[in-house]
Amino acid sequence: MNNPAEDTKAPIRIFNADTWKSILKDREIPFKQLMVFRAMVVKEWDTSNPIHKFEQWAKDKMGIEIRYVTEFKCRHAKAGGTRRNDVVFTIHEDDKSKFAVERFKFPSLQASWWEDYLENEGDNVPTNIKTKLPNAWKKWRREEEQGRQELAKETGFNE
Repeated sequence: MNNPAEDTKAPIRIFNADTWKSILKDREIPFKQLMVFRAMVVKEWDTSNPIHKFEQWAKDKMGIEIRYVTEFKCRHAKAGGTRRNDVVFTIHEDDKSKFAVERFKFPSLQASWWEDYLENEGDNVPTNIKTKLPNAWKKWRREEEQGRQELAKETGFNE
């Protein structure tokens, strides 16, 4: 019997910068949080539609809805001279808290929120990937810092 996931011809979603701007502005689109799986290669999965299979795998194994964005070879080689392949995807807003728990059941996935990944391994991300994907989290951090400064002024408490 054929695998229904392989028979489905889901469109491949590689978002450009304009699409991301639209996603970040439009609160109705439920896939805004970028995530990363380290050391995973989706495009080489043995199937006619590996991206759909990847998305279906997340739904079947973790009960979460995700959308593949892209994958890339890290800039720096690890021991043995190989460069790790990492996968970037978005997660449905309703599944973020569930994923925060479910990911610990799969420790080999090495999942991270995009902003944490950039903070810890940003120098390992190719420049073309950094420029294509949103960095709205930087704005959030600036706003958070500004809020802390305003609170310190109001309360007279400086850290």
